[in-house]
Parts: sequence; C-alpha cells; structure tokens
Amino acid sequence: MRAFSGAFRSLTGKNLLSLMLANTLLLVGGPTSWNFYDVRYFIYGWYKAFTEGNLLRVYSYSTKVSYPPVPVLVFVFFHTLATSLSSGNVIIIRLIDKIPLILSFNAIYLLLKKRFGDKAGYLWLINPMGYMVIFGYQFDIITAMFLVLGYIFLIDGKYFLSGVAFSLATLTKQLVGLVPFVSLLYLYKRKEFAAAKTFLAGLVLTTVVIIAPFFAATPVDFVNKVVLFHGTRLPQYLSLWAIPLYIVNYDYANLPGVYFSLWIPVFLVFVAFITYRLLRKETSLDESTLLKYIILLLIGSLLLNKVGNNNYYLWVVPFLAIFYSRNMETLKPIELATYIYVSIHVGFLYGFFTIFSSAVAGRPVFIFEDQSWVSAEQLLANSMGVDSLWFMIMLRLRSSQGWLTFFEIVDTASPVIHVFFAITYSLSLLYLYKQIWRR
Repeated sequence: MRAFSGAFRSLTGKNLLSLMLANTLLLVGGPTSWNFYDVRYFIYGWYKAFTEGNLLRVYSYSTKVSYPPVPVLVFVFFHTLATSLSSGNVIIIRLIDKIPLILSFNAIYLLLKKRFGDKAGYLWLINPMGYMVIFGYQFDIITAMFLVLGYIFLIDGKYFLSGVAFSLATLTKQLVGLVPFVSLLYLYKRKEFAAAKTFLAGLVLTTVVIIAPFFAATPVDFVNKVVLFHGTRLPQYLSLWAIPLYIVNYDYANLPGVYFSLWIPVFLVFVAFITYRLLRKETSLDESTLLKYIILLLIGSLLLNKVGNNNYYLWVVPFLAIFYSRNMETLKPIELATYIYVSIHVGFLYGFFTIFSSAVAGRPVFIFEDQSWVSAEQLLANSMGVDSLWFMIMLRLRSSQGWLTFFEIVDTASPVIHVFFAITYSLSLLYLYKQIWRR
C-alpha cells in the first residue's frame, strides 16, 4: 500500500491528466459491455454456488470453472456487492463487477511510474490491450498486476512478498506459473539460496492456503477442471496449433488424436532451452536479465501453447513497457508500433472480422472450449445489449444488401481469416521476441 500511495502522491499535473483521461475512458466504456458467454458461467455457476452456500464446492457445483480460486473469489465478492447496490441495473452491475479490473489497471500504472519512471507508465497507458480486457471482462489484468508486483518485490529484495504476488498471479491464470519458475532460476543462478527459500516459502504457503479449502471440498472435480480440462481442450483462436482445425473447418474428428498433444513436447523444449540459456550461458545477473527472460518466456508461451486467447498478450505488456522505457534511445519506431498494433490487431480487428462479421451475416460462431456453435448475434446482444451502438450498427449493415453480401462472404471465409490472424499475430510476437533477444 505504501508503494501505491507514494506513487499517487508523486503524480504531476501531466501525469494526473493522463491517468484521468484513461480512467474516464474506462468508467464510460467499461459498463457498456462484457463477454457474456464467459460471464454467464460466473453468474449462474460461481455466484449461484455462493448464494446457496456451496462456494467451496464450486468446482463440483458449476458447469465450468477452468480457473484457480482467485478469479472465483474476486468475482463472487464484487458481484455480491453489485447485486446489493444496483437494483438490477446491468450498467451498474458491470461497473461494480469491473472495479478490481480498473483498480488493477491503475495499480500497474502507479507501480510502473514509481519504480521505472514516467515513460514506463505512459507506455502502459497508450497500449489498448488493458482497456480492451476491461471492456470484455477478463481476469488477465489482475494477473498482470500481480506479475508486476512480484517482479518489483523480487528486485527490491522482498522475496517472501514476491512469492506471494507470483502465487496470486498463477492462481488467477495458471500458465503464468512459468514466471515464478524463471525467477527461482534467476535466484539460483545468483547463488542467493536463502532468498530462493524465502521466495519459495511465500509462493508455496500462499498457494496452499488458497487452494486447500477448495481442493479438500471436491478434490476430483478441482483437478479435472483446473488441470485436466486444459490438457483436453482443443487448440483455439490465435494459436498456431489451431490452424489445422481451421483447415478442416472445425471438424476436429478428422484430425489424428496425437495432433492434440504435439504442442506439449515443443513447449517443453522451449522451456528447457530458456532454462539452459539462463543457467549455463547467461553472464549478466542484474535485474535487467530477469526482465529479459520473463519477457522471452511469456512471449514464447504465447507463441507455442495451444490456447491462443487474445487477452493473454496483456501479460507481457507491462514488462515490455519497462523494457522499452529503459531502451528508448535505441528503440526502433517499428518496435513501438508493433507493441501497440498487436493489441489493435487481435483485440479489435480479430473480433470484428470473426464474431461481428458472423453477427451481421446472421450466422453462428464456433466456441472452441465447449466444442459447439452459438449464435454470433445473440452473443453480441448478451454482451453489449440490443440498444448498444455496435448492435445497432450490426442491424444497419444487415439491412443493406451490399454490406450483408460482403459480411456473408467474410463469414464464409472465416477459417481463412482465422489462419491469417493466427499467422500475423505469431509473426508479430516473433518479431518482438527477436528484438528482446538481441539486446
């Protein structure tokens, strides 16, 4: 708390104006939408379990709980607050539900500004991904906040607190567990064995305290939904591993069973390579080295894991902001442009040419997690409302025969469009990876 209050007091007029503009956008735009396809599980599964006294049994009670406990606890707390204060007004409900996301956005800015300077803070504010994740209601911004906090605690020598923060990040989104892993390797490489033990204590203790009650209540369902589900789910969206699914037009039965596990050895080889480089080849052991390897590991994870959700890019954004703020003199304009454009490419354009186009065409979209087709129009209506600007634009475009024909063609070409976005996203990440690697 002292770090946040100190950062807030240090805001100048220009800093404060930038932050106020960002928050105005969040407070005005945030309540207008959310990804209702996911949120419905949160409301009718997680929150209902809580209201019926089954919160600790939520992994058995709810149809889908693919997250560890932190998102469940965060959503249930704020949705309880929202339902008690909103009188059923969906705008107020969305706003209150998004309070932890908006707070995380501001916390990241304050942490970056205080610890790494104004440039890092501005680089965070100008990247669109944070705003898009909040508009869609995804927990990734909470993950990113805990990752930044864990990194700062680590380089400041607060190893127990670093372990706590990294644990909370991992208990929000599992894949980022690689960040505490590489942090532990970093401490080992520096021969800070006592620090590594303290770090591990914070990491393990926090994980056990939060997981234990849920695991004890329904151990089998907890493991099935938090761990095994991610092993059996289809490759999806922007992942290169999803391209064969697009080629067979989502008919995954036509793909050999071994294909769905091919990503695992490739991913493990990458992690082993990063481990080898850090432990055997790296000679520099300052905090910039840790930052570099965190970025490389996160970008590599986005490239090689089979779940290519666009919101995952947010995990690496604050670390890129730190890195670029330290290298502004040698930063190429195309690097900064790529850092920002990736968010627009996968956060807006991807959704426009897939879900929105299908909604205009009056056709369904394929939901990889559930292996089912759903109405794109209904998805848009539930997420934004039938009186929203985007829904009215969709209806207006559909009423024009020319635009309707155009979007029907786009929807028919949906597999090709998915492939295009998966490849261009991966090439952009690869470019960022290469530039970080060279420095």
